Amino acid sequence: MRQIGSLLVRLNLETRSYHAEVDKPWLDLIEGERVPSRHAYMQCLLRAYGFDSPLEAALRYTKNFDQLVDMTGRYRAGFIAQDLLSLGLGPAQVAIVPQLMIAPFANLAEALGWLYVHERATLAHQTLRHELCLRLPELEEACAYAGAYDGQVGARIDDLGLQLEQLCRSKAAGDAIIAGAHDGFRQAIEWLRAAEPLGQTQRAVTPTS
Repeated sequence: MRQIGSLLVRLNLETRSYHAEVDKPWLDLIEGERVPSRHAYMQCLLRAYGFDSPLEAALRYTKNFDQLVDMTGRYRAGFIAQDLLSLGLGPAQVAIVPQLMIAPFANLAEALGWLYVHERATLAHQTLRHELCLRLPELEEACAYAGAYDGQVGARIDDLGLQLEQLCRSKAAGDAIIAGAHDGFRQAIEWLRAAEPLGQTQRAVTPTS
């Protein structure tokens, strides 16, 4: 039986206005009967890497974060890099993918709000991976990121909810987590909307032949 923490429910409800926009780039790949292109998939991965990699670094460098939060299996930017390499980018090209500037967080609550943004993204991944591999089988070797929680997405989200309940027992702490999540979603959406980051190095991240 699933145990869903009340703070996780609150996060889901109070940030729902952002969900459709942050999910859209991935869901557009498999809309209707569309066969996704390698290029479109790579662009989604590049944008995800530019957000997830600096976010994971910021979490790691937030004081006491890794000591207090069980992050086993939750750092996934390496899987994105693996997928980009599988699609033909070289290590030097992956190293120069543009990234959002994210500083270490001021406190645990703010970091947990951003972690919710990071983890909620996995809700679309299981369907995404299945449909990508079904419609374009050659992408199966480049779906490590989408398959990171294969079959365990619900359990991983529920575990996050339980950790939130254990770490933040006051309303003030919950409010701070919600505020952090709002900020994280706003930053994610701004990043997704920006045309400049990938355009500036478009030639540099073209797959090698």
